[in-house]
Amino acid sequence: MPSAGNLAGHPALARAVSGAMAAAACGKAWALSSGESGERAPTGLSRPPLAPRWVSSCEAEPKADPSFPDFSRFGSGSYLRRYLTPAVYASLRDKTTRHGVTLEDLIRSGVSLPWGARPPRGTGVYAGDEESYHVFADLLVPIVEDYHRYHFADKEAGVGIGRGSGSGSASTSTHSRKTNNHQDDDDDRRVTAVSPAMVLEDGPMYGRNSRKSGMMLRRQFTNLNKNAVLKQVLDPTGDYILQTRMRVARSIKGFPFSPVIGRAQRREVEALFREMADEDWNSECDDHPGGDGLDEDDDDEDFGFGFGTIVNQHGGLRNGKYLRVMDMTNEQHDDLIARHVLFHDPDEYNISVGIGRDWPDARGIYVNSSSSNRNHNGSGNHNTTNHHHDTPDLMIWLNKEDHLRVIATSNGGDLLAVFGRLSEALTQIEQSLHKRGHAFARHPRYGFVNTSPENLGTALRASVYIKLYRLGQQPGFADLLDRLRLETSSRFEATGPGGGYTGVFDVANAERLGQSEVQLINTMINGVGRLIELEKRLERGEAVDLEEVR
Repeated sequence: MPSAGNLAGHPALARAVSGAMAAAACGKAWALSSGESGERAPTGLSRPPLAPRWVSSCEAEPKADPSFPDFSRFGSGSYLRRYLTPAVYASLRDKTTRHGVTLEDLIRSGVSLPWGARPPRGTGVYAGDEESYHVFADLLVPIVEDYHRYHFADKEAGVGIGRGSGSGSASTSTHSRKTNNHQDDDDDRRVTAVSPAMVLEDGPMYGRNSRKSGMMLRRQFTNLNKNAVLKQVLDPTGDYILQTRMRVARSIKGFPFSPVIGRAQRREVEALFREMADEDWNSECDDHPGGDGLDEDDDDEDFGFGFGTIVNQHGGLRNGKYLRVMDMTNEQHDDLIARHVLFHDPDEYNISVGIGRDWPDARGIYVNSSSSNRNHNGSGNHNTTNHHHDTPDLMIWLNKEDHLRVIATSNGGDLLAVFGRLSEALTQIEQSLHKRGHAFARHPRYGFVNTSPENLGTALRASVYIKLYRLGQQPGFADLLDRLRLETSSRFEATGPGGGYTGVFDVANAERLGQSEVQLINTMINGVGRLIELEKRLERGEAVDLEEVR
């Protein structure tokens, strides 16, 4: 074949020959893409491909952008390295949401910390508002699908913008629907409460870390009906489960999320929350602006800082108290953190994201306690020795990472009671928001949306602090948790005398997206029940093969 240089007198033919040669070369080229991977790239390439695949036709690679992040030191597990390709960067670089959120706002956490930073970067992206999930879908959709291991049937589904629109209406709290209001006691014999509105394809589901990828999610469904939760008593003697804790994250529609929210907007969120507390929940917040709700002269020895008078006889959020972080003394602040009532101050990761700006302005907690939690350990037995008896069992964190974090706790293992308190609190918050023309931020496919893509769908984490001294040392324990669709944190791994093994684990649901709240709680109940059963067998000296447990 003649070269283009030998055809100087025939420009048209020269262009045709050059194009053919380029196409031939292009057919053997390796391309960087977020698409499916093919064979591995040949060794010796000067720049190893991010997600290599064999291309059969020329694909114009965008000219190198001098502002494109350098991911050369990022590990293969980096979501940004995998999905923020030069092409995606070029297509999203100049886009903004109506709150002014840019691509650089989204990826700030993933590029601002030094390589190998602790805590790790996570997904490396934080949405600046609910509209980010639509405007920057080319980056966020593959990250969400990869992290949660789902494919979405409709990737073009957008987000309704503005306050008080139909999305996120009160009807989403399914326990208020007539079809679910009254259920017989026979319902406790059901294994799960599967909603026909949530359509899953391609077979059964597995734990998030082990479940196969590629399942199709058509719609995220919400179900807060506590009557659909299994009635199984996990630990009637109180020998294994120390505490149950559930929390959900919620964002308020129309407000920017924490990485970009302005000082005035953050204070507006706080003012809205205090108005709901004062007018709707019969709280004991101070009436004057900026009141902290703390009574320094309170001599109650049980609760301290005014908690002793907060005994909820009405259910849900009624008769609570709002405490502003800005107005706490150092002693009060540190004590509440030690009791897991108050969130920690922002670390370097939070600061890099933008969550820690103006700290602690317009941050606070709303707390109250039921009389039952003060006197019982959640499994029917009186508990007079647990030093956490003075901890509120219902809390709302305001303007920490998300606009709202709603937390319900109890000593012992009564998951049904804790979920009931959480469900009632969420309903009251939602109703109070609707009265004022507001709603929770929702996505038509993701469900509830928050700043972190890890916290979508139900945004629910339900956990138990559980003693599994023997089981936790068995080979295959981590794989067992995966099969049961559970996960555990390292909260108690090295807190014993001399930093030794404690046998206490923080076990939680591994999934957030793809199932309803009731399904996740029932998965927890079934899984934790199996763990306790196995621990009892080991205590009796029986041989246990964890590989046989499914």
